[in-house]
Amino acid sequence: MAALFLLGMALGVVGFVLNALWVVFYPLYFITLKPFVWFGLKAFQSRCPKCKGFWKRQFVKSEVTEQHETLETVQRIDQGTIYNNSLFTPNEGFEVSRLEQVKMVNETTCHFWECKDPFCGHKWMTEEYLEYEGSLEG
Repeated sequence: MAALFLLGMALGVVGFVLNALWVVFYPLYFITLKPFVWFGLKAFQSRCPKCKGFWKRQFVKSEVTEQHETLETVQRIDQGTIYNNSLFTPNEGFEVSRLEQVKMVNETTCHFWECKDPFCGHKWMTEEYLEYEGSLEG
């Protein structure tokens, strides 16, 4: 029993120390390293796949290539409160889970890009898949 108590105490101390380190070092990370990480990600996302030049990607146009409607079953959770008439009885909250069949729109969009470098001139496309609840009608 004492061993379990000591193990629980040790885990509590480790959790406290890790939480304190997080509180101290996360703002430092956010101020110092986070801008460099963001800049690096943006630089690599803007590269031309052929000449590998940074900041060379230029948007040309987008077009929806495929759009179709499907039926899917989703789980909804309804929440509410039951109010009591008694002064000393607390109000009660409740949740009701239910399945609902809804119309979903599946959409494929092609984005066309080109390299800004006139010597490269590479053109490529990327596809984006999007699914949202709704209908294609009106």
